[in-house]
Amino acid sequence: MSCPTPTLQELLNRKKDTKWDNKNGITFSFEFFPPKTEAGVKNLDARLGRMRGMAPEFVDYTWGAGGSTSELTMDLCKTAQEKHHYVANMHLTCTNMEKGKVEEALKFCREQNIRNLVVLRGDPPQGVAEWKATDTGFTCALDLVKYVRKETGDFFCCSVSGYPEGHPDKIPDYEEYLKAGKLPDAIMKEEMDYLKEKIDAGSNVIIT
Repeated sequence: MSCPTPTLQELLNRKKDTKWDNKNGITFSFEFFPPKTEAGVKNLDARLGRMRGMAPEFVDYTWGAGGSTSELTMDLCKTAQEKHHYVANMHLTCTNMEKGKVEEALKFCREQNIRNLVVLRGDPPQGVAEWKATDTGFTCALDLVKYVRKETGDFFCCSVSGYPEGHPDKIPDYEEYLKAGKLPDAIMKEEMDYLKEKIDAGSNVIIT
């Protein structure tokens, strides 16, 4: 039986608790979009082999709206871990996602020892201005985190988004607030309260 894949939380805590070469405490990762062609997949595979020497902490793979890249995303994560010996961090989004696809993704990840997820609401599909949940899906990252914890316990390390400037969809006149350099206290409190909800629901890492 293979050893359990380390979680991002374990990797980051290990860096924090040991004396390591980078005095600034900086670590890095790579993030990839699933290629659109078979040639692109082969090219990425070759690059992964060459980039291994740079020793990133982990590699992220994004998840297309509605699970449009779901099979390829899962296969790329499997290849990254089994062939190239990276720690894979798989995005999982709510956008137009039916519950069955989430169940399928979680089952696959457990079978392949992929333990790290980036749990996101996600952006609207291309050409769609407004995000909407599916009838059988989830409305936000908080819903998805709760579901992952309910169905899989502590197997997964869940990373969630944090928004130091506030979430653009939740703030009127967002560009004006950015120019001012500070959000109103009431809006910032709402943002922090929601982030705390995601952590309390079982999230492990915050990505800004």
